[in-house]
Amino acid sequence: RFDLPWAIAVINSDRLIVTTKPGKMFLADRAGGDPVEVSGLPKVEHAGQNGLLDVALAPDFSDSRRIYFTYVEPGDGGSSLALARTTLTEQQGKARLDGLEVIWRQMPKGKGGQPGGIIAFAPDGKSLFLSSGDRMRPKTAQDPDLALGKGLHLTLDGKPAPGNPEANAGGVRAETWSTGHRNPYGLAFAPDGRLWLHEM
Repeated sequence: RFDLPWAIAVINSDRLIVTTKPGKMFLADRAGGDPVEVSGLPKVEHAGQNGLLDVALAPDFSDSRRIYFTYVEPGDGGSSLALARTTLTEQQGKARLDGLEVIWRQMPKGKGGQPGGIIAFAPDGKSLFLSSGDRMRPKTAQDPDLALGKGLHLTLDGKPAPGNPEANAGGVRAETWSTGHRNPYGLAFAPDGRLWLHEM
């Protein structure tokens, strides 16, 4: 039913948001029926490990209907990971994204897979963590001024979160929570509040 499904966000016990690598998003009902394709997505670079990636409900989703998602964004010089925020609107059996804004993007653009792109909201709902892969350029993971091969800690607006190890340094250093990652495809908080990051 889905072409290369990649991530799921659970709206409630009956409804899901599903992303697919080629760049499509759907609403699916547990009760069955055809999934509803969500319109308004940006252009996605889909090749190998790249494509439309994670999707997560904002901490205030029940009131705001906001969602966050990641994707590999094409552009001059190649592609890069992007984090977007938008509002999910449903009307008359259709669904669309409104007010979409890219709140963070990895620069410069370049070649390679291993984008990472997993989103995890902090337990207090006031910030988020984002995994960023090294795009198959291993040395970048050790470069403190490149947002590749990193675990990033950002505000809900995509800015460096207060309390980061180098919060006062500016640039990528201010966003960085952890470094030296190859292909971080798992990111979640344990019940005791610790952040777990899994690499492939």
